[in-house]
Amino acid sequence: MHILIIGGDRIDSVALRLRALGAEEVTHWNARKESSTSRKRLPKRTDCIIMITEYLGHNIMKIFKKEAKRQKIPFLCTKRCEHDILCRFCRLAGIQGENCPLLLENQNEEKER
Repeated sequence: MHILIIGGDRIDSVALRLRALGAEEVTHWNARKESSTSRKRLPKRTDCIIMITEYLGHNIMKIFKKEAKRQKIPFLCTKRCEHDILCRFCRLAGIQGENCPLLLENQNEEKER
């Protein structure tokens, strides 16, 4: 799965965890310059778009949401919280219950205490 993340500044930890969940490639556009971001074309092999809403203007979100719908690419609008991004991605990918990496992490932390 190829994921495009639009918005946010530092997504290294999120990208690593998405790769651990099965993403082959994670591309990031920080969207700081709205004028140059709005002219970009979606990468051809984009399977999912994650928009970090706290760092995006309404126009950028509208442009890419419309393009995602046109190309039938699933998109997620999330806060910048890593937990929110991963939970929404897991729901989209069908990773639930005992397979949820966040649930497993919490169980491991409780065992260590």
